[in-house]
Amino acid sequence: MEPAQIEKKAGNLVMPPDIISRPASSLSQLEAPTCSRPTFATPLPQSSRSQTLQWTLPRPFQQHKLIGRSRAAWHTSFLLPSLNAVLDAGVIIDDSRPQNVFITHGHSDHSYNVLVYCRRMAPPDIYIPAETAKFLDNYIVSSKSLNLNLSLGSYHKFDEQGNGNTYQTVDGRLTPRSAPISRSMTPSPNPTSKPTTPTPSTPTIAFSAARGQSPKPPSESEDIYYEEEEDPEDVILPTHNIVPVTTSSPSFTLKTHPAITVSILPRNHTVPSVGYLFVQTSNRLKPTYKSLPGPELKKLREQGVEITYKHQTPILAFLGDGDHTSLLDDPEWLVGNPEGGVSHCPVVITECSFLYESHRAQAVKTKHTLWDDLEPIVRRHPRTTFVLMHFSRRYGDAEIVEFFEGLGKREEGCPSNIVVWVDGGNQIVEGKVGSRMKY
Repeated sequence: MEPAQIEKKAGNLVMPPDIISRPASSLSQLEAPTCSRPTFATPLPQSSRSQTLQWTLPRPFQQHKLIGRSRAAWHTSFLLPSLNAVLDAGVIIDDSRPQNVFITHGHSDHSYNVLVYCRRMAPPDIYIPAETAKFLDNYIVSSKSLNLNLSLGSYHKFDEQGNGNTYQTVDGRLTPRSAPISRSMTPSPNPTSKPTTPTPSTPTIAFSAARGQSPKPPSESEDIYYEEEEDPEDVILPTHNIVPVTTSSPSFTLKTHPAITVSILPRNHTVPSVGYLFVQTSNRLKPTYKSLPGPELKKLREQGVEITYKHQTPILAFLGDGDHTSLLDDPEWLVGNPEGGVSHCPVVITECSFLYESHRAQAVKTKHTLWDDLEPIVRRHPRTTFVLMHFSRRYGDAEIVEFFEGLGKREEGCPSNIVVWVDGGNQIVEGKVGSRMKY
């Protein structure tokens, strides 16, 4: 075949026949061949069923939805959009950036992706066991050093117990609780125009990379603005507020939801680990006045009589890794205290790493939960729904589904108050979970 009759083809590109017969020296002077569309990578085939699962809490808290993933030694994280919160940060669920970050313990499958939630505008509050607070802060600051190629220090000053001079978010800015106003956090857009002078209602704080600490408060004669000769890389803005917690910490109110308080629950694990109890507080009529008609109640109010009391209604408890022992003695947060104005907890999200008695030795060694230990507790509290998560990766989804479905064949049957956090084959119709799919 003559060279002029030969065509070279590559993808959708056709090489002119005369190129083959041209000298090599002349080919370097040719223009690059063009095409109508570039080449794109091809997605790997995958299941149409997402690994991220969801579950809506039962009434009266059906406005709360749990969205997340959990497997032992891999990743655990749940979004709670209704409370602007994320529970543990072992995996990124979606592109939302909650203001409230609750870390139960320091293991990486629960904390690794906390960096995603750190930001300069409206830095999040990150709650973590006090003994681990310093290490988490070091992790975040080290990541900032890696990004900027600068040696940075922390603006949190933790003591040996993990307690530090915690900050607060004011008007979207991270501010020390007892510090006066610092210079503006952002430089002027140009040297001739300066930003509005900060006022006590909008305090801000800057962080000096060179000194590794917050700058001293400026005097009246000092220029509090960003100096033209200062290097922008020398001003590092705070990105996170770490709040160390212990089981002795008092309950606190969510800044994003004033009607919601959070209490710290104990766990027994190989490292410091806690649980978080979310409680809704409301005013309820005292039993003494329940039989009175409306007009009389109104009259009592006008007379200044306290006819209501603060009632605490738990929404859910999210328990960090640990064995079953913290649930053994039916704690008050779980069973409630009607006389004390506290309802029982309707939802408990807890780990269930191991399914079989043959894995007891591993469960004891690692201080994780075994189903045989958890089952009596689940059956003893039928009014509480237990969301079971954090299954060992030694079990596939199909095996976990088979295990819990197999409980129904036993004389006592399968507990009706459990939600198993694996894909059980529910049919998805227009974003809603329907009945079990038939295969």
